[in-house]
Amino acid sequence: MYDVIVVGAGLSGLQAAYSAQKEGLSVIVVEARDRVGGKVWSVPLASKRGRVDLGAAWINDTLQPKVWAYCRRFGLDVVKQRLEGDAIMQDEDGSRIVFPFGITPEVRRPKYYVSLKKIVLMKRLQFSDEQKSNLETIRDHIQDVSLREKEPSIEDDGVSLDAYVAKLGANDKTRKMINLWARVMHGVESTEESAAWFIDYCRTNHGLLAIRADNHTGGQYLRLTGGAQKIADGLASLVGHENIQLSSPVLRITDARSCVTVTTTTGKSILGKRCIISIPSTLYRDLKFSPALPAAVERVTDGTKLGHYNKAIVCYDTPWWRKMGYNGFAMSFEGPVIVARDTSVDENRMYSLTCFVNGAEGEKWAKLHPHQRRAVVLEQLAALYGVSEDAELYRPIEFFDQIWKHEPYSKGALAPITAIGQYTEYQSICGTPVGNLHFVGTEFSRHWKGYMEGALVSGEIGATEVLQSLQSQPVRAVFRAETLKLPTPPSASEPDPCCRSKLVEVTLQKKSSRAMTSNSQSRRRIEQSIRDYEQLFGRQHVLTLHLRLQLASVYMLEGRVQDAEGQLNTVLCGFEETRGKNDKLALEAMYHLGIFYLQNQNLKRAERALRSCWEGRLRTLGVEHPATEAAADKLRVAISCNDISMHD
Repeated sequence: MYDVIVVGAGLSGLQAAYSAQKEGLSVIVVEARDRVGGKVWSVPLASKRGRVDLGAAWINDTLQPKVWAYCRRFGLDVVKQRLEGDAIMQDEDGSRIVFPFGITPEVRRPKYYVSLKKIVLMKRLQFSDEQKSNLETIRDHIQDVSLREKEPSIEDDGVSLDAYVAKLGANDKTRKMINLWARVMHGVESTEESAAWFIDYCRTNHGLLAIRADNHTGGQYLRLTGGAQKIADGLASLVGHENIQLSSPVLRITDARSCVTVTTTTGKSILGKRCIISIPSTLYRDLKFSPALPAAVERVTDGTKLGHYNKAIVCYDTPWWRKMGYNGFAMSFEGPVIVARDTSVDENRMYSLTCFVNGAEGEKWAKLHPHQRRAVVLEQLAALYGVSEDAELYRPIEFFDQIWKHEPYSKGALAPITAIGQYTEYQSICGTPVGNLHFVGTEFSRHWKGYMEGALVSGEIGATEVLQSLQSQPVRAVFRAETLKLPTPPSASEPDPCCRSKLVEVTLQKKSSRAMTSNSQSRRRIEQSIRDYEQLFGRQHVLTLHLRLQLASVYMLEGRVQDAEGQLNTVLCGFEETRGKNDKLALEAMYHLGIFYLQNQNLKRAERALRSCWEGRLRTLGVEHPATEAAADKLRVAISCNDISMHD
């Protein structure tokens, strides 16, 4: 039996496996594809000039420390995103404007050019002073709210992004631009995602401007010359190829409390103590869980979807667009190509334009035959750059396209998007462990969601959760909730479900020397991470506070009770000050504090903390929510041990 089974060999799954192995756990990774990497996929050119990235491609060396650390560890070379030269914007009627990259386009002198037997006016895509001011006002508003620690409101979850900006006073031109952002970032229209989801996505990525930026302040700063897949390949080597089973789609996951059985479509069964599921939540419905996932989890994940996110990469012998004074960046309201970037690797003589064909237009384009998709992309590029059909543009040396909706084990990209009105519930339940099942993925990351960095962050957190659950298994067995629907006080005649002698027995249980050594190593790593995150993000950033929660768990395992209590109180105060007392993270911190007091016989404090948590979850989540039931269960234990009454 393995300590951990990891389902999915994307970056999250590989990172989870590697982190678990470093803690001395035995791991097996099960992957449906015949390769590792998931949505990180680089393919070679027939010309032997390198690779192109059909999936994730961009990184940042300062804002994304985990992915950059692997680049250095594996000796991977990078190239900066090219910004020198003019950019192009195209309106819905095909008219366009050329402008310096990084500013809002302005009206230029009219100019005509011929492209594919039609005359196009290069002037009509104009931003008047009023339109520019409107766009920048809405942009700055989203940037401001996306930098706040406070979660978006429930009201913002109930409206689409388009309705949200319209209410703010966005004019038609601004709404078109916002819709273009939704297409580029998520592969959907701005009417399909809630304002709360969009704002939260921006928050986890250092704000709207960082997502959109192609320089050192944003997510599109650097690319790997040999392809991003080299990160996944390097991680797979660290995990050990003998510990990764490819071409093994999972059919069923059975959690029998004492162990987990993962059954593949080939009929093979694998047993483990814990299972880390590293696939998009949208794909949970394709697996058979026994017992079924909680109804709330099924309801929310059934409502998530992945966008129409496609790439077309056109490779050339020369970077002909640079000779015309362009940097390769283009945006289009017309489509189907909505954004194009120069993704050349000059040292390999590989010159390419990567075109994103997303959203509703991308959905239509994906239904065309391959030769039609190629023709449509080249025709639009010709319109963007104002060249005739005898230009080099029409003579690429290679052409690639990737439609992620057609991938059976992806079914879209980048990260799943919640249905309008379900963001709040999704945040409260998705990604949290269910029994012996743990969930990871870039969608659950609070740092660079949707990027490779977010996948690595989530994978590491998932491994830490598993390690803590395995180390605290005796305690979990004592306090595990068996059945509970409504929180009712126990009668005096009821047998005590958790008497003091059992608590003392668990608390005084000896740790093995191996476990103590492992705890010490974990503590040092977490303490160093806290120092790093405090310097990068601040003392009360959500990532810093989550690390302190992990540190408290390690302190408890080491017997440093006062230190653990101090960390838990710091976490609680941090979340309450930045997010409010009824926020789910603040209530989760209160819950952990109550469990801490319960384990350490401080039963009156345990009762107060757990009551506060239960009442808060009752107000915000409802009586039948699994988190509310869990708090009620622990509260009943505290009451039973403390011999007091619980009042409604």
